[in-house]
Amino acid sequence: MPLGRVVRSQLARVARARSGGSDSGQDPLRSLVNDYQVAGLLEVDGKVPVNYFTFSANFGDLLSPWLVSKMTGREVVVADRDKPHYVAIGSIISQGTDLSIFWGTGAYGTEAKREVPANARFTAVRGPLTQAKLSAAKGFGIPVPEVYGDPTLLVPLYYQPEVPVTDEYGVVVRWSERAWAEATYGPDVKLIDCSRGDVEGVIDDVLSCRRIVSSSLRALTLADAYGIPSAWLASSSPRGGVFQFYDYFASVNKFRQPQKLDLADRPVTVDLLAELSFTDEPITFDHRCLLDAAPFLRRKGAHRAGPSSIPTREPGDSLRNKDGTAVLVPSLGYFGGIAANYFSVKVPRPVSRLRLFLTEAEAQLDLRGLEMYRNGRRVGVDESNISTAQSSDARRPGARRSPFAFGGIRTEKQTAPWWAVTFDPPVDADEVRIYNRLDGWGVRASSLTVAAAGPDGYFETIRSVDSDRAVEATLDLLHRITGRDLDLSVLASQSEAIRLREELLADLAERTLSGLLTADREEQRLLSSLIPRRRLPEGQSLSDDEWTLLGHLLAAERARVPSSKTSMAAFHRVLDSRAKLRRLESEVNRAGEVLGSPRAVLTRHGFTDIGILQQRADDYVGLILRATALLDECGYPAMIAYGTLLGAVREGNFLAHDDDVDMLIPIPAANRDEVEKVLAPLAEQLRSKGWRVSRPNSYTNFHLGEPETGLHVDVFPLLVDGERSSLHMEKMRLRDIATDVVLPPKPFTFLGREVLVPADPEAFLADRYGDGWSTPDPFYDWPWALHD
Repeated sequence: MPLGRVVRSQLARVARARSGGSDSGQDPLRSLVNDYQVAGLLEVDGKVPVNYFTFSANFGDLLSPWLVSKMTGREVVVADRDKPHYVAIGSIISQGTDLSIFWGTGAYGTEAKREVPANARFTAVRGPLTQAKLSAAKGFGIPVPEVYGDPTLLVPLYYQPEVPVTDEYGVVVRWSERAWAEATYGPDVKLIDCSRGDVEGVIDDVLSCRRIVSSSLRALTLADAYGIPSAWLASSSPRGGVFQFYDYFASVNKFRQPQKLDLADRPVTVDLLAELSFTDEPITFDHRCLLDAAPFLRRKGAHRAGPSSIPTREPGDSLRNKDGTAVLVPSLGYFGGIAANYFSVKVPRPVSRLRLFLTEAEAQLDLRGLEMYRNGRRVGVDESNISTAQSSDARRPGARRSPFAFGGIRTEKQTAPWWAVTFDPPVDADEVRIYNRLDGWGVRASSLTVAAAGPDGYFETIRSVDSDRAVEATLDLLHRITGRDLDLSVLASQSEAIRLREELLADLAERTLSGLLTADREEQRLLSSLIPRRRLPEGQSLSDDEWTLLGHLLAAERARVPSSKTSMAAFHRVLDSRAKLRRLESEVNRAGEVLGSPRAVLTRHGFTDIGILQQRADDYVGLILRATALLDECGYPAMIAYGTLLGAVREGNFLAHDDDVDMLIPIPAANRDEVEKVLAPLAEQLRSKGWRVSRPNSYTNFHLGEPETGLHVDVFPLLVDGERSSLHMEKMRLRDIATDVVLPPKPFTFLGREVLVPADPEAFLADRYGDGWSTPDPFYDWPWALHD
């Protein structure tokens, strides 16, 4: 059973335990707690300072100090707000100070900026509404991590009494709802009064009921934590209205509506409460994230690595090494290399150091690059303020650009390869996005670990892409989508995992026919780990259900990021024939019909809308002319080339399956090093004229973007060296061509406009595409070998 998230079957076991049944279901929860130890604890005379309301001793306010005491094993004292202290459960952010450490706290939604301490430390908040209110640049502008959860959800990890179920309904009344507390309650309906200060007594009462009715957010959260169906009762008394409720609901992906029922105007009976709608839908919640964010806990084995220490993998390797794991999740640790599919790691803010590494005896670190983000917005990295080091560098000497500009990270094949960067000063970022290779060799990074250090240089965050956390999250996701109860025992044997895998794939394939499996990027990444990426035995192919799932996931990427060419190339080792590529194109379009996406055509870069260039031919021809004029101003005559030239000469139009515009500029250079010396100042010159310039890969080409239209051309340099020149040809290799085939460029009428083309366009096309260039072949010069 996934320990990281509460799922229906696990909660059912908790419910059975409280009714006197088997307590075997408690072990996963206890095991999770046992993974942590108290560390870095604030203490005042041996007691833990916690900031909470003391106006009236009631369950809602006392739950916070009770839980902190349970988690730390220490007595709690009411905090002196002028000294460092913790703030946890409740909508009490306005009660904090600049010395507060907030963990899982929420907002009412009505707070003014002056009421919120701008210099406090936030390790987690109750939900995304609180995070958005506090961190928005035009709001409060306070750095708040995207770590969500009400600590009430952790109560079952620390309190698991055996309580028999004695009543059908429990009505939990807030301390301010005295009229409801004085109502008449019939048989099988228990009044649970939150004005009491007996925390465990209130929890026991909740556990003794099959269903819970309440206007109290604390009661609804507690019911969710223990898996008890609940009904949200409308009330006019909670401050802030529904904000805090929807904040919490969003954090657990379980939304509900308030129901009107005045408990004070009639006897509260079973028949009356039966009119309410109850939901037993499981919540989606990662216990580990909230535990990891607890400022007074640390995972066992995750010792604080000092500035001179080398971090190790994320604790927890037992699940990933089980016999059935590789069968059930053959691509565990998968992540892609595009904006639709990357590996995201939350980092301490500001971040001073990053270390990316593998631990295997024979491994190669091979990545496309990385980016830093703050509150979902990209943070530029000043290259003059960083220093990098790595175990070895296998990149070509002329291609060693910064990984922050997608220049790649590539070591030799060696024992435990690594790459590290130090930011001086630290970068104000809260997230690092790691981008894999675009092709199937991304399997090299399937056990990548990312370690990040805060401003003090100590490694606090360690994430391994294939850790037990990833296994648990994947199993939980599969449970939530399919409804199947998934116990960790299924990973113990290959035979059981094979059977379960077939059933899960069939369930997923069937569900794709009715809509999106999940809209979440991270969850789509986890589902992709079910698709094999390593070469299949000769004669084998993906199963029908695997084809359906892969087509759905790629179509989902297109739906989520319309500009995406998809992660198709990441699976190239199982897409080794034209027939398989045609099957994939069919599956993507079949899924696209369900998801409402336009029909797509498969290109060597991935999927794109059919005839995307043809649909906007006038726009792109205009772009070619403006880019030509711009480059000419800079001293470089630009001509169309490659696929754009092929379409112009052979068909008088853009190719139906082409997805970008290719241009060529001559640069006097004998080799890669010489042309790089020209490209850097040229890029700055183009930027000074208002255009965007980016290097999409480790080759010499660059994207030249027009801000006004959002369109770009792909510009390739022609390295001119006397009678012979060189340029990127098959599989992006630089090779020679006769200079007089290309230069001087000549005018050519394309779609009624005059553009420049190579001196002998037919000879250029024959050199690039072979003598059969005049016959269409959508798979010509495919990026990987095709066996048919």
